[in-house]
Amino acid sequence: MAILLEEITYNQLNGCDETKSKINIMSRNFIDGSTALNPESRFRQIWNYILLIAISWYALTVPVYIALKLELGDWTIWLDMALTTFFFVDIVLNFHTAYLDEDTLITDKEKIREEYMRTWFSIDLLATIPFDLILLSVNWEQQWVFDAIRLLRILKIFRIFRITDVVSSIGAYGNTSLVSDVVLDAKSHIKVSLMLFWVLTGLNIIACGWIMINPTKLIGDPFTDYVYGLYWAITTLTTVGYGDISPDTNLGRIYTMLIMLVGVGMYGLVIGNISSVMSSSKAAQTSQREKVVTLANFLQQYQIPKDLQRDIFSFYQHYLFEKEVQLSGIVSDLPIELQKNTNVYVNVFMLRHVPIFANASQEHLVEICHRLTSRITSPGDIIVKAGEVGDEMYFLIHGIVEVLTPDGKSIAKLRSGSFFGELALLQDGKRMATVRANTYCDLYVLSKENFKHVVASNPDFKKQLDSMAQQRANIKG
Repeated sequence: MAILLEEITYNQLNGCDETKSKINIMSRNFIDGSTALNPESRFRQIWNYILLIAISWYALTVPVYIALKLELGDWTIWLDMALTTFFFVDIVLNFHTAYLDEDTLITDKEKIREEYMRTWFSIDLLATIPFDLILLSVNWEQQWVFDAIRLLRILKIFRIFRITDVVSSIGAYGNTSLVSDVVLDAKSHIKVSLMLFWVLTGLNIIACGWIMINPTKLIGDPFTDYVYGLYWAITTLTTVGYGDISPDTNLGRIYTMLIMLVGVGMYGLVIGNISSVMSSSKAAQTSQREKVVTLANFLQQYQIPKDLQRDIFSFYQHYLFEKEVQLSGIVSDLPIELQKNTNVYVNVFMLRHVPIFANASQEHLVEICHRLTSRITSPGDIIVKAGEVGDEMYFLIHGIVEVLTPDGKSIAKLRSGSFFGELALLQDGKRMATVRANTYCDLYVLSKENFKHVVASNPDFKKQLDSMAQQRANIKG
């Protein structure tokens, strides 16, 4: 059974060689052997996540500490020291991180330094210098020192202006530099998360502002006072205004009027963004529904038999509702030459996850891709039959197939992105299992004959495959 699963149930996501994967992860941290950090490396992405948490911490807590005049505890001071060190290291990393300029990745250290100095350096430095800790180390016995420290902590909020840039860097991970911004803009959950962050940050600052302007409304309990201010901010911004909390000074009234005006704009912005996200997420469903209705009208008009209608709907649904097929439809709108080039690189990406192709060169993978043929199977079709001599391997592009033992017992189901039958390319022998299509399936097929043509031109690759085939034979033995 273990040998059977080894042949049939490899999945692309689990087929990579562990050592090669580690080397790839390390090499992606830097670009072309230089000291420039890759902005899409895993290290930089993890760093950006920590940076996002640190910025959010200061954005939400600093206004509260200032408004409620909370004392800085020992743990707060130690946390400030740790985050200050982190921010200083971040500045150093930014001087060594490549950036995009008109879709070109710039790795020159001098250009990186000039770009960072021109954009975010001033804000980062101002928000990083620990003025509050410096003042605390000079004189910590007088009250005015603690008041000044609270005010100086406002500088730490300046990094909030980088929040969108940091989220963009995280959201673009794994995408090509050219389309990162487009992909980010299309991810509704990122757009909604950013919008909620800015709304919560705005509410927090407005509530803290009201607390500072209306000290007579406070009762002395920090938690209750904050809830009181937050309650006023929400009822005012949402234009509800119950009237149970009202300003009693001119400054308070002016502040309230300004927040009312801000609330009108914020309310419209939030509603507009939510409506936009919802409509864009349902655009594809609406288009699919229209196509199904058109198909139903066509079948009804020409009185197509019900059995045939059922098959047509099943096949049409397979193509219409598979995400990957929708992407293929996008590619099909391109000129023929661009379609061919794009499909080759899509297939190369697929082949690299197959263990027997893990060490193949780019040129040989491209050649293999040119020799792939496509095949469509219907539900119930037998793709591979146990006991037959195999001479093809298969890549499952869409659909679901079921792996059966020779006596018909189901042992696994494979879905889009899987492959099976690769041992037929390495050695002669009979199939050890049956593979049956459960749905309409799109397959890429690589025959042994085409595979041999490619291997014959690469002796080193052939030796690796022969060694792998011998190992498989020893396992069976």
